[in-house]
Amino acid sequence: MFIKTRRITALEVIFTVVGMSSSVAFAQSISYADTFVPDSLAGKKIIKYNQVKEGEYDLEKCAKTLNKVNKYMKSPIEEKDKTQFKEKDNATFRGTEDKTAISEIELKTGAVLVNRGVKKYRGEESTPRLIKGKEAAKKLIEHLKNLDMLPEEGTYKVVATGGERMSVHREDNTVESYDKFTSARIGRVLGGLDVIGDSRIVGVLAEDGDLQSFIYSWTPVEEVEVNNEEVYGDSYVSEKITERLVKATKGVEEVHAESAKLVLYDDGNGIIEPAIYVIAKRKHQNMPEDEVEDFFVPILKNSRAEFPTGTNEDWSMPAPSMGNNVK
Repeated sequence: MFIKTRRITALEVIFTVVGMSSSVAFAQSISYADTFVPDSLAGKKIIKYNQVKEGEYDLEKCAKTLNKVNKYMKSPIEEKDKTQFKEKDNATFRGTEDKTAISEIELKTGAVLVNRGVKKYRGEESTPRLIKGKEAAKKLIEHLKNLDMLPEEGTYKVVATGGERMSVHREDNTVESYDKFTSARIGRVLGGLDVIGDSRIVGVLAEDGDLQSFIYSWTPVEEVEVNNEEVYGDSYVSEKITERLVKATKGVEEVHAESAKLVLYDDGNGIIEPAIYVIAKRKHQNMPEDEVEDFFVPILKNSRAEFPTGTNEDWSMPAPSMGNNVK
């Protein structure tokens, strides 16, 4: 259990938690939200996930998947056969007339990226008949069903919808922005836990909800139960959280810890492991906006996942979920 009784200074934490004999005193401090109680690991069944190896580097399967998506999206990139794929990390193809058109597949994990190109959308007008909000999410799910790529029920949820604007710079140095696309994002859920990191499905929609750009990163995995002896205890996790919060106090007035939740992290290499995901805010004295400080504390003693070492990297924590009521 993470015990917090009052606002504490960074110096107190260094002496009492980190155990350092001497240090330069910080004027900054750490505060905690009333709801800040890291998820306890005691008695929990801990699961990790590894990529299903069947089909790895199956060039014919990769070509079939990429061609299917290209054809469905009416991409300008012509059909490819497996002889045009090489056994390397990625197979990437670009459009000839519109260089912004791209078609790519990650051969090891099967992750797909297709963009039809934005050449036709560079004019000084907004795209007509854009589908927004929950309707955009519904449209993305419809596309996934048509492609036979919709994940199993209970393993996904819509986590965000939004829009994309394009700025046009005129010769008179004026700039005008136009609504060009809308978007929807689907996040992964395994064993009831959110998966942060590489797992995601993103659809960028043009007029009438046509699929303009598509990211499908959803590596097939199998679960592996972890023995209790392989998992760090709550006291270790709390200590590591405090150490990171102390480091975050450097150069700011205060660090405010908001949450510490058990999640799964997908490192993009076929490994998904549990970790405590911490969100805090760094408060600068002369800045109106707080800076987000978020990080992971791995809980497996023999972790194989490549966790981010810094903060604010693109591990893409899902936005507040709209739930699975979008069908």
